[in-house]
Amino acid sequence: MEKTYFAIMAIGEDAPGIVAAITGVLLERDCNIETSQMTIVGGHFATTLIASCETQHDPEAIKESLQSAGNGSAVRGVYVNQLDPERFRPFGGPEASHSITAWVSDRQGVLHEIAQALADDKVNITALSSGCSEEDESLCVLTLDVSLPFGMSEADLGKVLADVPKDVRIKVEPIRRAL
Repeated sequence: MEKTYFAIMAIGEDAPGIVAAITGVLLERDCNIETSQMTIVGGHFATTLIASCETQHDPEAIKESLQSAGNGSAVRGVYVNQLDPERFRPFGGPEASHSITAWVSDRQGVLHEIAQALADDKVNITALSSGCSEEDESLCVLTLDVSLPFGMSEADLGKVLADVPKDVRIKVEPIRRAL
């Protein structure tokens, strides 16, 4: 029998044991986590993962089990979608080559401005985090890992970001990988 693949997204109020609850549900179903991202956002746990299962499962049954994991107190919003095994790529996509850090006073639309400038020049955002200072909520930092299109240099990326409004301070650095 062919493996089945599921894209799973879950969010809930952060609590110790939430990762154990989610992974336990998948283990009980003979599923393996192929790739995942998990983080805490605004006091809420959030995860996106791809699981492969050796046996067939109904996506709704997995969703219901995840929602009741940990006595139902942790995982609230759950999305489960079965994937076409022909389209699953275990390593996801292009590897990030550069990290962009942006400092800005909090204002609506700043992330969109940066994302749109990158999209206009076919720069792919592979990871994103953002947050504001606890001491000064008006000071925010955005960090974006990006993959440049073929032929684009770091200097070209700098030119793309030069069009971002001047109230945003930006630093671009190549991502150095350990050997």
